[in-house]
Amino acid sequence: MTNKTLSKSSDKTKSNYSYLIEAIGDLIQLTRSRVVQTINTEMVNLYWEIGRHIVEYEQGGSDRAKYGAKLLVLLSEDLTKQFGKGFSTTNLKYMRFLYEAFPIRQPLADEFKTVRKQQPLVAELDDEKQLQVLPDGLFWTHLLLILRVEEPLARQFYIKQCQIEKWSRRELERQINSMLFERIALSKDKKGVLEMSQKGQHISKPEDLLKDPYVFEFLNLPEDYRLSETDLEQKLIDHLQHFLLELGRGFCFVSRQKRITVGIDHFYIDLVFYHHILKCFVLIDLKMEAFKPADVGQMNFYLNYIKENESTPEDNPPIGILLCLNHNELYVKYATAGMDNLILTGRFKIALPSAELLKAEVQKILEG
Repeated sequence: MTNKTLSKSSDKTKSNYSYLIEAIGDLIQLTRSRVVQTINTEMVNLYWEIGRHIVEYEQGGSDRAKYGAKLLVLLSEDLTKQFGKGFSTTNLKYMRFLYEAFPIRQPLADEFKTVRKQQPLVAELDDEKQLQVLPDGLFWTHLLLILRVEEPLARQFYIKQCQIEKWSRRELERQINSMLFERIALSKDKKGVLEMSQKGQHISKPEDLLKDPYVFEFLNLPEDYRLSETDLEQKLIDHLQHFLLELGRGFCFVSRQKRITVGIDHFYIDLVFYHHILKCFVLIDLKMEAFKPADVGQMNFYLNYIKENESTPEDNPPIGILLCLNHNELYVKYATAGMDNLILTGRFKIALPSAELLKAEVQKILEG
C-alpha cells in the first residue's frame, strides 16, 4: 500500500470519526436540554401544587386559626428540616402567589375554550384570575420575575413574549424594568393593547417596530449626560447585544457609518440593519436634538439610494427610523406627507422613564 493510499484512508477515518463525535455531541446536548426542561416543568408543577395546598388549607383548614400568620414560618421550618433548602418563607409566599395568579394548571378543556370564544375579549380580561392558566415552558426564575408584575395585562404580555423570544432571565428582567409593555402600548389603541397582552408583540407592519420611547439605560449614563451623536452611536455599538434587544425582534446588524457615494460626494448612514421578518433594510439616524423637518429629506435620500443599489428584488422597500430626543407630531405629519418611502420617528431616552407616567398613559388608552 502506497503512502498516498494510506493518507486517503487516514483522512476518511478522521472524517468519519469527526462526524461520529459531532453526532454524539448533538445527542448529548439535546438530551441534556430536554432533561433540564423536564426537571424545570416538574419543579414548577410541584411549587404550584404546594401553593394550592397552602391556599386551600388557609381557606378551609380545621385548625388554620391556630397557626394564623405564623403558618408559612412554621411550614418553612418543618419542610426545611425534612427536605433541605428551597422552602424559605419567601419561596413559600411565591408558591402561594403562583397558584393564586394561575389557578388553572392544565390547558383549558376544548368545551371551555369554545365558551371563551363566544365571550368578548374585554369580558375575559375583566375576569382575568378565573381564566389564567399556568404558562408552559417558563423557568421558575422567569416566573418569579413575572409574578412581580402587578398589571394583569402586562403580566400576560411578558409571559407570551418570553415564550416567543426565549428570553434569558436577565433579558426578561431588563424588559420588565424598562416598562416594555407600556412603551409599546402607547403606540396602539385599546383593541391593540388588549390583543398584544394576549398574543405578545407581532411584527406584521413597519409601525409595529416603534416604542415610545426607546430606552438606552444599559449605557449607564446619567439623564443629563451630554454626548454627541457620534458618541451615542459608538456606545450603542459597544453594547450591541443590549441595543438589539431594545430594538426588538427581527433586527440583524449590517453596518455603522455606511458610506454611500453619489457622484463625487460621500455620505454616511449612522446605522444599517436588516429586518428578517419584514424582509427589508432598516436605516436608523440618531439625532441628539428634537426632530426637524430637514431630517426627513436626508433620510429620504438615503432610502432612495439603498432601494436602488442595495435591495434585491425579493426585498421589501427599506424603512427609515429617525431617533430623536423629542418630536412634534405635526412637524412629522407635514414633513412625511406624500412620500413614497416610509420614515418613522421615535423618541429615545438614556435613562428609564417614569413608571407612574407610562402606566397612567396606558390606562387612559384602556379607558378611552
